[in-house]
Amino acid sequence: MRKQHFRFIFLFIFFLSLAVVFQQGLSPVYGESSQKTTPKTPIKDTPSEEAVSEEEGSSLKIVIMADFSDQLQFDTENQLVEVLRKLQKNKVLDNAANLEMPPMVINTGQPGGDKWLKGWKLKSSDLPLMAIVEISSDGETGNLVWKETVTDISVSMEHLMRYLGVSGMLKGPVIKAVEMKPKKPKKPLKMGETISVKIQGIPGGTATAQIGELGEISLFEEAPGLYKGSYTVDQSDNESAVISVTLIAPDGSKQTKQLGTLVLEGLIKPTVQSVQQVGPGEWLITGTAPPNSTVKVDIRATAAFIFKVTTTYSTSGVANSEGRYQATFQTTDKIGGAKGNFVATATTSNGETLTSQELNMEIPQSIKYPDEPNPPSNYDVYSLAGIWWHDNHQCSIQVTGKRNIVIINEYGDRTPMTLQNSLLVADGWNTLTGFISYDYSKIEWNNGTRWTRAKPKKK
Repeated sequence: MRKQHFRFIFLFIFFLSLAVVFQQGLSPVYGESSQKTTPKTPIKDTPSEEAVSEEEGSSLKIVIMADFSDQLQFDTENQLVEVLRKLQKNKVLDNAANLEMPPMVINTGQPGGDKWLKGWKLKSSDLPLMAIVEISSDGETGNLVWKETVTDISVSMEHLMRYLGVSGMLKGPVIKAVEMKPKKPKKPLKMGETISVKIQGIPGGTATAQIGELGEISLFEEAPGLYKGSYTVDQSDNESAVISVTLIAPDGSKQTKQLGTLVLEGLIKPTVQSVQQVGPGEWLITGTAPPNSTVKVDIRATAAFIFKVTTTYSTSGVANSEGRYQATFQTTDKIGGAKGNFVATATTSNGETLTSQELNMEIPQSIKYPDEPNPPSNYDVYSLAGIWWHDNHQCSIQVTGKRNIVIINEYGDRTPMTLQNSLLVADGWNTLTGFISYDYSKIEWNNGTRWTRAKPKKK
């Protein structure tokens, strides 16, 4: 009888304990507080028109979840936090019912961080995630009532704002006015010149400017809604750059505007464009380089006789204000018809050095000049002044100095020239050169014509 009495008491206590346990419920522990993991209502994957408070006295909190060991997720989390910070600063979220700020940020990549995924029945593939969670009146974190995997920040922010019932808080266009200087420059922008960009738009946003293929620069908000930035042309910038600006408002709204196209010419690498003989043993090289730079040209000529013979030469010149240069070198070697390899190196006034690509081209065949005594070491430039003849057509040369010579052909065309030893060299881009005979009686031009002092006899 006593045994049956004890058995009855034991069963009574056992069933009473089970009743208490089922009445209170069991939940896993996260950190130091209990977390509700089973939502009372299904999670809303698509935003509703207004936020829902699940139980009286509860509030809502934005949660951002990301694995910080993943750089892309980490960057997305930072951008989301920054956008929400600006929304809070500009009081855009003040009308969101029962919303607590700032947002809760969870790094699932830290030790124990995956318990949040398990507790809310999420997967790592759901990250980076932005969600809204219920906070009970006693501060406990409860159900997720809305969630979205973030692939496009502006789209996700738009969905969040719509769910919270504050969409449309920012009225009108994101960008109100734009300005770029220079607007329509007549010449390409050179190294050191500046492009300035200004936007007037929604305050508290994030503004950038795209400079063609060169990349993106940040614009800084100097006053509410006024964003400014600038870009300085670099020596390697050589392109027609389409300039556009983008402004992302605090609510995620985004607008892009194209401002125009600017031609950028930082520093052009030097080129070798032609080589020709201009006198006995004298060769002229022409090309382009940064304006007013000093240009050195290294030449390697390979001629095939019984076997190949390679000879090297070097010459230099100065590019004019338009970026064109001429340089001559002399040699007694028979290099006409040889395979030439040319490399130009330009040094600017700032000490910047640029080197051309190697140019391989055949050196023109040598011109056979008449045998004459050695020319004088110092030509009398004024002896060139006066009337000259091309066949039976009168030409002339005007001389006011060694570097101030103008030739006038039979058609009245005028070409400025300078005297370099026995060579008349045209200024600028014109490649005309003339070899002066030792007695000043004739000029052999590299275009195949000859001027003489004496009028030719009629045939």
